[in-house]
Amino acid sequence: MPFVFMPMFDISQYRELAPCLFEDNIRKSMKTLISDLPEFGRFLSGVDGSRILADYMKVGSWVDFHRIALFEDLVPGLLESSSDGFEVEGIDNVESGKSYLFISNHRDTVLDCTLLGYALLNAGKNHVQPVLGSNLTDIGMIEPYLVLCGGVVVNRNLEMRELYKQSMLLSHYISDAISSGYSSVWIAGGAGRSKDGVDSVKSSVLKMIMLGKDRSETLSDYLGRIRIVPVSISYEYDPSDVIKAYATANEHGNYVKTKKEDLFSILKSLRQNKGRICISLSKPVEPDFDDVEVLAKSIQDTIISNYKLFPINYYAYDKVNGSAEYADKYDSDSMSGFFDKTRHLSEKVRMCHLNYYANPVLSARNLKKGS
Repeated sequence: MPFVFMPMFDISQYRELAPCLFEDNIRKSMKTLISDLPEFGRFLSGVDGSRILADYMKVGSWVDFHRIALFEDLVPGLLESSSDGFEVEGIDNVESGKSYLFISNHRDTVLDCTLLGYALLNAGKNHVQPVLGSNLTDIGMIEPYLVLCGGVVVNRNLEMRELYKQSMLLSHYISDAISSGYSSVWIAGGAGRSKDGVDSVKSSVLKMIMLGKDRSETLSDYLGRIRIVPVSISYEYDPSDVIKAYATANEHGNYVKTKKEDLFSILKSLRQNKGRICISLSKPVEPDFDDVEVLAKSIQDTIISNYKLFPINYYAYDKVNGSAEYADKYDSDSMSGFFDKTRHLSEKVRMCHLNYYANPVLSARNLKKGS
């Protein structure tokens, strides 16, 4: 009999924001996902579809889905077939039985939060719910997955008044989920994936989160209650790197992202090689801040300092700068072969692609200079 995992707070106001809390949404999403499994399975090499189907029948909540289907079947299969290793650093900075607010850089639409959740569950930590954009719910085969993975859905295309109301609701949900111990929450430090390889944490994200603070609470008290943990997520290779380079090169032109592009990026990230992957969790932020801008900069600096740099990053940095400063960290022949795939593209797109891999080194250098 599936276990229905219910929160210990009033969920009635969160039906649209957190559809995963409601049993009818779970049943509907399971039905859709099972019917879409043959199509979805074409993109999941290394995963046993018949076993997944049997496991899906045991799902009664998003927590069941995490434990039974996602982290016992899907994620191990994906890592085996499309990565060269998965490393987790700093997992002991998170205590079992406690909930946290994880704020990270954002490189991959689905995998960032999925792999973080996988790392936490494997270490016996609390489940984590991702905060995701409503644009993903428009993608047929992805929508039920977002519900079943515990997604908290935000609509970024609202009028100012409605956007404020939604932000207030989201901040209170984050506060309720973490304070009650129901779950941890993951949110990206900025709006959307990084397309240029520069990782930032926007103060606007922190200001939204602080709306959940009780009037009687100081900022320090609230930070102590929600326990912010900066997280750095690093992929050696990004399957969507060319798509991102094209978007960056045309961001001031007539480039318009389509729904099909979102789906294409997600499927590429699931199937294609990502090389080595590293997730680094820092210690929880000390609750002694009284300025949100300073807090955002501190979290950003921590994410940059813990970001794992790979040979391809050093090669790209040297290539962009016409130097050999990091020549001892890579093999030129193997690195140049990787960038052959962009030869048919314009010079502008090729440079954006190269900068995507070079910029993490530049960010680390700038951080070191500023310290």
